[in-house]
Amino acid sequence: MELESEFSQQALDALLTCDVIHLSGGDTQRFLQAIKQRQLIEPLNTFAVNGGAIVGVSAGAILLTPSIASAALCGDEVKGPQEELNALNLVPFQFVPHFESIQLSRGTFNQQLKSLTHAVYLCGDNDALLLADKKIAIYGAPRLIDFDAK
Repeated sequence: MELESEFSQQALDALLTCDVIHLSGGDTQRFLQAIKQRQLIEPLNTFAVNGGAIVGVSAGAILLTPSIASAALCGDEVKGPQEELNALNLVPFQFVPHFESIQLSRGTFNQQLKSLTHAVYLCGDNDALLLADKKIAIYGAPRLIDFDAK
C-alpha cells in the first residue's frame, strides 16, 4: 500500500490483518507526515502491541523510533519543532541507517549525534537490529552511542 497515492480504508484494513508490515525507505519526514495525515500512528502501534511484526528499512526503520531527528545524520533534511518529529516510538532508541565509520571523523556528524535525545544505533547497510520481547538481537556490527551511559 502506498500512503501517498494508493491509500484507502479497505487497503488499510487488509494490511492490518497481515503478519508483517514493511515500512520502506525514502524521505523520512515526508513518510512521517503521510503516516500522521492518514492517522496511522495508533493503528500501527496497536498492530505491534498485539504481536504484529513491523520491518523498517532506512527511513522505515527511523519511523519506528521515538523521533525522526536522527534522519539528518543520513542526509535527510529534517525541519520543524521536536513535536513534529515524534514518530511511532516502538523502540527505545534512535536509528541511523547507511552508517560508515568515516562519518565519526566529521565534526558536523558528531554535533548532530550529540543533539539526539535517546541512545542511537549506527547501522551500516549490512547491519540489522531485531527487537522482540523487549530484547535486542544484533546482526552485523552496528554501533550503539549512548551519551548518558556511565
